[in-house]
Amino acid sequence: ATMTDRLDFTATWDETRQLLRAHGEGVGAIAGAMLFLPDWVANMFMQTEQLSDKATISEIAAQWQAMAAANWYILLPAFLCSLLGTVALYVLLARSDLPKIGDAIRAALVLLPTYFLAQLLSGLIFGLGLLVLILPGLYLIGRFAPLGAVIATGQSGVIGSIERTLAITRGNGWVSFLLLFLVMLVAFVVLSVASLAIKLPLVLVVGPEGIPLVTHALGAFSNMVFSVITVALSVAIYRQLTAQPNI
Repeated sequence: ATMTDRLDFTATWDETRQLLRAHGEGVGAIAGAMLFLPDWVANMFMQTEQLSDKATISEIAAQWQAMAAANWYILLPAFLCSLLGTVALYVLLARSDLPKIGDAIRAALVLLPTYFLAQLLSGLIFGLGLLVLILPGLYLIGRFAPLGAVIATGQSGVIGSIERTLAITRGNGWVSFLLLFLVMLVAFVVLSVASLAIKLPLVLVVGPEGIPLVTHALGAFSNMVFSVITVALSVAIYRQLTAQPNI
């Protein structure tokens, strides 16, 4: 497919909405069962300790490490399920030849190692960018934006997928980052307001702890929405930059 020179904000956002509308049922089923549910259950059963307000960064890091070690048997299955669900969403949205949920999950199982290693490698590159300066790190977020969609097409391995992603986003790193940032910012504000509207009456009725079942559900729901938007936006960026025909 031919590649477009410049990413168009409006066209990309329109395509994001079209993708979610066209695959709403599949996205809802995969995201609900493989992103929301494991996250909710894991947070319900995890053993956690309250951090003190005066804890240093090293103390916080040590506490997170201890928490991960104590809850690995809950966190690991939840992480793998979420990872598989994310890849399945990419496959569902990026490949028109696999419109069924079962087919998308089967393809995702095959692509899972490639996706995991490619994300790990791109994460290291992104981390190095952040170490140099903040700006190169942010720029690299934009350059790697369609990586999941490239992997979902199943045409390349780990290195090939990264090379193809960088080729697709050449000249569009900042535009891609800005689009992701703006959409995520709006989503964060909307979800925060909605979450507060639900939590506040509970806090007033039952006290500062609220109802853990509801609190964890709200957190898991917010995480799921962010993941779904990220996947759909990444696929839309990929489709726009490779001049894929409209849905």
